[in-house]
Amino acid sequence: MFPFTTPTPAAAFLRADTLWLVFDTAQKIELPQLKNDAIRDTSITRSDDVQIVRFKFERPRMVSFSSEENNWYLNIGDAVVNPAQPIGVMRNTVNEMRPSANIPF
Repeated sequence: MFPFTTPTPAAAFLRADTLWLVFDTAQKIELPQLKNDAIRDTSITRSDDVQIVRFKFERPRMVSFSSEENNWYLNIGDAVVNPAQPIGVMRNTVNEMRPSANIPF
C-alpha cells in the first residue's frame, strides 16, 4: 500500500521483469526492504513533484495497481487481483493529411 494524505495521480508501467510506478506528488515515499524470492531490487527516483518507484522481479509477474480514497494498492503475484480497465479510442479524421484519435476519460 502507498498511503497519501490527498488524492494522488499515479501510473504503472510493466515491461518484462520490471515495474515502474509513477506518482505525481512531492510527498516522500518510503519503501521497506522488499527483497525476497519474487523481488530482486527496488529503487525510488525523486524529481521535483514526481516520484518513480522501480521494482525488478526475479521473473515476470502479474501486477494489479488500484486506488481507493487516498491510497494506492499494489498486488504482485501469479494472478491479477484488479484487472485493468479498457480505454476506448475513437478515430477522428479532420482531413486526409491530419488523422487523430480521441480518448475520453
